[in-house]
Amino acid sequence: MRLTLSLTLLATLHSTCRSKRGDDAGSDAQVAARPVSQAVTLNDNETDGWKIVGTLTTGASNQTGAVLLVHQLGSNRGEWAPLVQRLQSGVAVTTLAIDLRGHGASVRRGASSEDQTWESFGTDRERWESTTHDVTAAVRYLRAGGATDVVIVGSSIGASAAIQAAAETQAAAVVMLSPGLGYHGFETRPAMQQYARSGRPVLLLAGDQDEPAAEAVPVLASMGGTGVVYEVFGASREHGVSLCNAAPARWDRIEAWAHGVMRVPLYGAEVVG
Repeated sequence: MRLTLSLTLLATLHSTCRSKRGDDAGSDAQVAARPVSQAVTLNDNETDGWKIVGTLTTGASNQTGAVLLVHQLGSNRGEWAPLVQRLQSGVAVTTLAIDLRGHGASVRRGASSEDQTWESFGTDRERWESTTHDVTAAVRYLRAGGATDVVIVGSSIGASAAIQAAAETQAAAVVMLSPGLGYHGFETRPAMQQYARSGRPVLLLAGDQDEPAAEAVPVLASMGGTGVVYEVFGASREHGVSLCNAAPARWDRIEAWAHGVMRVPLYGAEVVG
């Protein structure tokens, strides 16, 4: 399918240096440049007429990794601000946070001239599954711009779209935050089985008191082969990004894992393994 880019990713990548995190006064200081963030619109045949809006924040010009961020139900791309900030510190990584169809700025006019939002999807499983098209379009956007290693991070039903898109594309890895087995009928097990056959890595995180996610994580992990890493946090009822906002060290874990997958040095340190 032909993907129309509202801007060319390579043209916006800029030279930048990131200072190391820490207080080593004897180390060579690097000056951090202000990250460049721009609104982008993805127009693709597979998006069924939806225009998917996102925020592209460019990373260091010598990095070819990128992180694609897919929000949870009823939210928007702004929920990823804590992770974007982390990925822009140290050795900056390009991020693209999108609004799924029917959310945020990714709405469209219906036949009655009313905005179509996610509330109109109701119990139509196919409409929920169609959010996968938004994620695959974003993966193609990043790869067309020069990103060779795309890590998809999805929250809740966004994790469902993330694993399905990863199974259908050349995404390098997936993070599933508070995943489910069938949110709104959107099944994740077939996609996980397909994805696992490629041997690509996946990170699954949930809270033990968030029942649908806590039940889904070990089931999905059992299908993930050698590339799976997972944890169910104790005494945690939070769902989606709230799980990380309640304990910011979990954001740091996702950041470090993504850096490791892309083999991007973290705060100037060498990536090992």
